[in-house]
Amino acid sequence: MLDERTVKALNNPKRDRQIDTVLVNMERWRWLPRQLGAANVGNAYVILNIPDYTLKVMQNGAQVWT
Repeated sequence: MLDERTVKALNNPKRDRQIDTVLVNMERWRWLPRQLGAANVGNAYVILNIPDYTLKVMQNGAQVWT
């Protein structure tokens, strides 16, 4: 049975840590340059994923090393 208290709890926006993490990462991506890499190094750049312990080297949009 839905009473006033239940409806209020369901309609109350609740921000949890996971949502805040997504928002922070979206803001970080917003400030990255649209074109990663420098032309003088073949448009190469590095993606470092610390939680996953991985590093990728990208060149011209393709992964060339992990």
